Amino acid sequence: MTKIIKFITILSCIALLLSNLGAYVDPRTFWPLAFASLAYVPVLAGHILICCYWLIRRSAFALVPLCCIFIGWPILSGTFSLSRKAQVQAKAGTPDSLVRVMTYNVHAFDEAFRATSNSSKVLSLIDKIQPDIACFQEYYSVPQHFQANDSLKKILHTKNFHFVQFNGDGVGMAIFSKYPIIKSGVLRFSEDGDGNQCIYIDVLKNNRTFRVYSVHLESIRLKQTQINYMSQVIKGKTKQLRPSKQIGGQLRRAFLERAAQVDMVKEHSASCPYPYVICGDFNDPPSSYAFNKMAAGLLSTYREKGNGFYAVTLHKGFLRYQIDHILVSGNWNVSSHVIIPEQASDHYPVYADLSLN
Repeated sequence: MTKIIKFITILSCIALLLSNLGAYVDPRTFWPLAFASLAYVPVLAGHILICCYWLIRRSAFALVPLCCIFIGWPILSGTFSLSRKAQVQAKAGTPDSLVRVMTYNVHAFDEAFRATSNSSKVLSLIDKIQPDIACFQEYYSVPQHFQANDSLKKILHTKNFHFVQFNGDGVGMAIFSKYPIIKSGVLRFSEDGDGNQCIYIDVLKNNRTFRVYSVHLESIRLKQTQINYMSQVIKGKTKQLRPSKQIGGQLRRAFLERAAQVDMVKEHSASCPYPYVICGDFNDPPSSYAFNKMAAGLLSTYREKGNGFYAVTLHKGFLRYQIDHILVSGNWNVSSHVIIPEQASDHYPVYADLSLN
């Protein structure tokens, strides 16, 4: 029996190491590891159970699976935090030196064009947070239909914003700022008019300039029927394989496209003359190549000041992942990182309080 458990332990170690390796191997070089990185959390959970078995037996062999866990410490610390869950702090109660940066995929304000939308709840959350810089993905504003621009200018008490519409349906990306915007731009990932793009602004505060990038990396583009199918697979209620192959193909395409998009953002930010922030919907967790490539040389505000045991920013059906991130250059100090688990969109709003050195 002991030999069998040891064999299972070795297999578990290999699976965890491959999952960790997926965070650093470009999927354009070897894409199967990207799938392994996506499975990091369930693989780790099973691995911990095996560790507990050896620890209960007080066996020195427990060091083997324990070492495999701590080899992946950067991924572990980016996914879990032992800090107590933070509460939203009113911006008015924080020092003026702090800059509150928020990223929020508002899902077209929960599809504001529907009669049953949660647009008022989304706006109420933004009002509660009162960010100095607010970055929105899947933003939606159309005159004579849903005036998000006017609503947010009133809520945030500012006229400074950069809105880029990427198609004729009014969906795009936006950044609002309580500080003067001295320059704005777009870093297009593609010309097909979808919302997976990057925009940025240069902001002036107390005679210092900094830049904020808002990114929306390539989506998997799962349909609701596919999400329902995956849920049925997990519950063991279906054995169909054809939908799995299609979903696998969509995942592979997204892994490859996100890798190329990250390269574009990193190249652009490398020439930035100011302190900068990169935030947004990465569509990938901290165990992914896209996140770790983007975070190279930067600070993750969650790793610095994350709270709550398992961070989740996407809640869609059974999908529970941290895919909305805030990264900062070394010129910044991180005071807080807060995820607000209120379901108004299919993403939670995330904000960080920062100060310049």
